[in-house]
Amino acid sequence: MTKELMAHEEAEAHCAKQEQKSTIAFMHREALPFRIYKHFTGVYSLWLEASVAITRDLIYDVKGGHLLLAIDGYPYNLPNIALARVAPTEKAMVLCEYTPRMNQAESNYLLRRYGEIYYPTIFTSDSAYVRTASVLQRNDKDPSMDHKYCKHVLRPFLQTDDAQAAVPTREFLDRSSPAGLEAMSDARAAPIYCQTTFDVMEYGDCPENYKPFYRKETGQKFCHDFIDKPRFYDEAEADCAGDGAHISGFTGREELDFLDSLLDAAQEEDDVPFGHENSIWLGARRREACNRKGIQGKEGGFNSDPTHPCSRLRVFEWVHGVAQNPPDFESRWIGPLEPNFVSDDEKCVELLKGEQTRWDDKDGDKKLNDVPCDPDRGKYYFCGKEAPIVSKKNNL
Repeated sequence: MTKELMAHEEAEAHCAKQEQKSTIAFMHREALPFRIYKHFTGVYSLWLEASVAITRDLIYDVKGGHLLLAIDGYPYNLPNIALARVAPTEKAMVLCEYTPRMNQAESNYLLRRYGEIYYPTIFTSDSAYVRTASVLQRNDKDPSMDHKYCKHVLRPFLQTDDAQAAVPTREFLDRSSPAGLEAMSDARAAPIYCQTTFDVMEYGDCPENYKPFYRKETGQKFCHDFIDKPRFYDEAEADCAGDGAHISGFTGREELDFLDSLLDAAQEEDDVPFGHENSIWLGARRREACNRKGIQGKEGGFNSDPTHPCSRLRVFEWVHGVAQNPPDFESRWIGPLEPNFVSDDEKCVELLKGEQTRWDDKDGDKKLNDVPCDPDRGKYYFCGKEAPIVSKKNNL
């Protein structure tokens, strides 16, 4: 769904540029508008398509127009969440849709059905092997003929060209024929085994200077880079964004220990100073709902009721998806009154390191404090991003 308002022609062009040449979403059921209203905020009008059965009795119907979902029906003298056919020059958001490619599990199901009709399909850890019902003879003039044939045979089961003539692996041979391989003349015709070549997706290496951490809670491989050049929060975020990252965060005790170990290394190897004047930005912000009114308390920076939406556990949130919400902060604040939201201005979080002088607890290692996002001086920071996901395709 777009955030921008656009005319219908612009909406069609926008969807066509999206994944797999998307189209404007088609409303198959009358319940769709209510689901859109429930799950999307800030949407007032939306380009859609729908069947004649759904659009037969429109109240607002401009001849030659296009279908629009009016979440706010007032401009068209309609109730809210109503369909209208409006002039194509009207401006609205657009919801795009596409049919995703068949995944490996779905194609394997169809290949099993194929195996029940013809020859059993052999499944290995990364491919499916299918014996075709016809025979071929090798063609020296076109060595790729076998691959082309397999792409043609398996396309109905894969909806893609992710197929090739089979390359025998030990796993395939063990499951197909105890006799193993047999040499034969190219002049003979024989059945051909075809093999699927779906992408095998996995995490690649972290970029240079980034250190990897495996998040057991989410299954992510996350990359952190410690930057020892003090910046204000917005400057630090802009620097990280320039590298495709954001000011980083952590999911739990193990990752916080890992971040602290990177600080130890910076201190030992590069003499980076830490202490009460040298802390580190984290990519968390005070939730907008947890202002002074939202806290419902005259003092302090959180509501003491642990079930309250602005309790000590929930008053901050990770932004830009750098870690899983809610943050694991509750037991990590350096003082019992933190986060204290001084002057209603402390909306960012700093990670402390080294000796502290402002609290009874002098050891700041792995402790947190809330601070203004535009303090008197800059802070160090971590840039963080998910490791790149790379494809290892089983091609010749």
